[in-house]
Amino acid sequence: MISRRGFLTSCAAILVAPHAAEAEEAGKVPRVGILAAGSAAEAPNTVFFARMRELGYVEGQTVVFERRFAGGRIEDLPALAAQLVTTKPDVISHQSLPLRSRPEPVRDQ
Repeated sequence: MISRRGFLTSCAAILVAPHAAEAEEAGKVPRVGILAAGSAAEAPNTVFFARMRELGYVEGQTVVFERRFAGGRIEDLPALAAQLVTTKPDVISHQSLPLRSRPEPVRDQ
């Protein structure tokens, strides 16, 4: 089974590598949009950015990250996503929300 760190590393490589190659050819720095329900200080986010640095991506030089974090306020995600899209990133990565331990029943209204 793959670890969370391995998964995030794979995602980072898959997301940025094709765009980085295109950007190098055109002299353009790739823009990566990051949308997460939590905060920037949460482990999945810090691991992602650390691994990108390990892979040689230097923020502001070889990649630009457009970050939007909801800080646990799920209701803010649509507005943050809309803001992120206006920055015209080459790719958008999002952090999945944790599953609830017990799903709520759907009620007809």
